[in-house]
Amino acid sequence: MATPPFGGPDEAAHYLRALTISRGALLGPRARFVNPANTPAQLSWANYHTRRLFVPPALAPPNVFCLDGKPDLAPPGCEEATYTGDYQPLPYLLPALLEGTAHTADTAMWLSRLGSALPCLALLALALWLAAGAGAWAVIGLVLSLSPMVLFVGSLLNPNGLEIAASAAFLSALLSTVAGPRPVPRGHWFAIAGTGAVTVLAWQLGPLFAAVDLVIAAAMLARDEPRAWLRSHRLAIVATLGSLLVALALYLLYGLSSGASHATIGFGPQVGASLGSGFKQLAPVLRDAVGTFGQLTVPLPRVMRWAWWLAVVGLCLYALRRGSTASRARIVAVAVLAPVVIALFYAAAYRHTGFGMQGRYVLPLLMAIPTLAGFELARARPLPPASQEVPIALVVAAAGAFQLAAWWLNARFSALRPHALWFISGALWKPPLGWLPWLALAILGAALLGMAALFMLTASLDDRRAVLGRGQSA
Repeated sequence: MATPPFGGPDEAAHYLRALTISRGALLGPRARFVNPANTPAQLSWANYHTRRLFVPPALAPPNVFCLDGKPDLAPPGCEEATYTGDYQPLPYLLPALLEGTAHTADTAMWLSRLGSALPCLALLALALWLAAGAGAWAVIGLVLSLSPMVLFVGSLLNPNGLEIAASAAFLSALLSTVAGPRPVPRGHWFAIAGTGAVTVLAWQLGPLFAAVDLVIAAAMLARDEPRAWLRSHRLAIVATLGSLLVALALYLLYGLSSGASHATIGFGPQVGASLGSGFKQLAPVLRDAVGTFGQLTVPLPRVMRWAWWLAVVGLCLYALRRGSTASRARIVAVAVLAPVVIALFYAAAYRHTGFGMQGRYVLPLLMAIPTLAGFELARARPLPPASQEVPIALVVAAAGAFQLAAWWLNARFSALRPHALWFISGALWKPPLGWLPWLALAILGAALLGMAALFMLTASLDDRRAVLGRGQSA
């Protein structure tokens, strides 16, 4: 609600992709993508994905023109094009179902966002629930992976939100299963199979993220554990891997039949220059990974971005201090390889599109770093509860305040009062019901996290008193 309709990155294109599906068509006819502002490489890439559909004026996005270059204003409507026209259909199914009930573009957009956000919310809740079973530090690791950008992308109509949320739930399910008690609860296998399949089918990089999550989980097994696991969980493992392979087969089948799988791969003759361009993309990626809102034109202040990454680094350093040699090796490997994989992916593949790398495209790789550190801490040598509750409570409370501040900055930009501390009274744009209900809801979310932190601190104090009381009795 803090972003105007069609105000998110590529939302108009995703809206038209969902509208195609709501009409009962998996793909529309091909169309030529035309944009004088794009380079030849960008136009060449977009032409592979562009499809057209007929749009009546009432449902036409305000910032998209007809194929003849004129506005879609007069009945019965005209054909419009979307450069996301052949994207994987899974993220658009529920938005398309809700979008098909609307009679105006704004209403259709709000309903589409709802259909996109609800699965993301369910997957993030599942991820947190699974992490909670592993311990408080696992929850903290997941909390530090869910940056404001994760919530922003998950609140808009786009496939990246579902991919990010599914990958977070998939990794949480894998790590909680590997690090959890034996025998493994049956529900964990269903969670792994379901979230893994959604991760694969959400977007173009889904199989890569699922593979990385599987490798991280496999690395947490001791040398003799895989054979014991196969003996005791043979049927569950086979069924889970089978579901992932079916999802991968569907991904490949759709990609090849639709033409979506057309990536150019190669470093070119100047390998060094290509690799250099990949590593140069890390700065904007790390910036966007914390929070860049609107049409990716509203970054969070530098101090907030640094604070978030310093918190992630602090968690990793503490995990290195508390963990075993194997645990330290895993954390270092993921922390080093995640940015390297991002740079290599851009240098070998995405560079050929002519576009720069965006943080939302590769967030699952970066989110794996604090998530793994949290689970490693949960497995480390136990400390007295009183010595752990205070830092955990502080992180929970700070995360709530941070998310509220990020929401506020995005909202006041959307209200067209980007420099006003209290933007609500003079807002030039308002969401449905006005700003106050949504502000109250955002404050309630941060307050609930603050209350959780307070309960943790209270429990910690009670633990100390109990210890002192036992000492005096002795």
